[in-house]
Amino acid sequence: MLEKVNNLQQQIDMLTGENIGELLERLNDSIQQALTAAQEARTAKTATEEATALAAAATELAKASALLAEEKANYANEKAVLAQETADNANLEASDLSQLKIDVVQATQDASTATDKANQATKAAQTATDAINVVLPNVEGLVNLKEWNTETQYKKNNFVTLEGNGYMALRDNKGVKPPSFPVLSNADWAMFVQKGEKGEQGTGVRILGTLPDESALPPLGEPGDAYLINGDLYVWSDTTNDWTNVGTIKGLKGDRSIQTAINKLKKYIKGTSKIRILPGDYSSEGQIKVEGFYGQGRLVITAYDGLVDVQNTNNSNLYRIDSLYINNCRNGIDIFSLKSTYKGSDRAGFYTINSSFVFFGWCSDTVINSDKIGFLFEVGSTGTSSGCICENKEVALEVRCSVVSSMSWSVGNGTNVIGLKVIQGGVIGKSYVQPIAAIMEVIDSGGVVR
Repeated sequence: MLEKVNNLQQQIDMLTGENIGELLERLNDSIQQALTAAQEARTAKTATEEATALAAAATELAKASALLAEEKANYANEKAVLAQETADNANLEASDLSQLKIDVVQATQDASTATDKANQATKAAQTATDAINVVLPNVEGLVNLKEWNTETQYKKNNFVTLEGNGYMALRDNKGVKPPSFPVLSNADWAMFVQKGEKGEQGTGVRILGTLPDESALPPLGEPGDAYLINGDLYVWSDTTNDWTNVGTIKGLKGDRSIQTAINKLKKYIKGTSKIRILPGDYSSEGQIKVEGFYGQGRLVITAYDGLVDVQNTNNSNLYRIDSLYINNCRNGIDIFSLKSTYKGSDRAGFYTINSSFVFFGWCSDTVINSDKIGFLFEVGSTGTSSGCICENKEVALEVRCSVVSSMSWSVGNGTNVIGLKVIQGGVIGKSYVQPIAAIMEVIDSGGVVR
């Protein structure tokens, strides 16, 4: 019996370190009762008393053993629950760690992409700055100061007119008269436009519209009145007092497109190369591209009524293109009296990039699209817009990192959101009428309007 009691005492001692004070107190009470009963059993005077005492001790010992077994079972269950929770937490942390690794990889890739884009933007900004530094010394002062006079202080690159000729100042000067033809330049001035000789009085042609057939022609007309019928031009004749069919006058077809004519030209322009465009709708060709021309001459692309070059916006609707793109040209480019019909917003009607001495005269873009730019110059370009018309656009003329003279815009029935927009160090020199807009000028990022 004493061995069992001692064994029970040892099991209790093993649990002492698990913070079960209350249990130990109860167990110690039971053990003390068992020891007392055993002692009484030893000292019993009769065998019956000793047996009774031993039975009582055995009963108390059994109770103590049962209680210990129950507490051990409860303790084991608690440990099992704790172990399951620990395992669940470990699985969750492992899952979180895996996702964290994925997130770290994605963040690293995003950071690398952002760094690449930042480097590209830095290079683009440096390229734009370099282009400005190259262009500005040659175009500083690019302003039209109208008729020359002796009292005005002129700066290098100023424009003036005198006796019908056009001149550019070669250096700052005052009171120095530009030369007269046949002298083309002196130390201070260079003639860039010569007044033409006066021609004989003639009758212009006014194309009044398109008719289905000859029976639709009006009975009378005025000299110069004309109508298009199935591609033929009918002109009123004072000699016969009737309409005369002067022949086919329509847009080019097949491989004789505007783009084909441009592509057949040599890239080096020495004198003047001219492409004349007859009345017609050429918008199916898509964007017309003028790229890579250079030299001392000029490339002229002009509307042509079959008799003379057209230099006004009155009939520009008869010379319809999708849009025009001029890129990397270092000679003079003249574009006269063409109309952009492109309705999208991803490109301008007339777009010039990295090109010098581009002149748009009497061109138009009146398609209704408040997200579109009419005329756009960028990346070190120089040029002039004169006599043009632009309506119903987000921006009529936008200049980015370029220098442009904005002159004598025609005014129609529509308006624009922004008239002139100059950004990224661009310069606009304006004179006379400017495009009509809700906001006449937007200047940002180092842009200048003079």
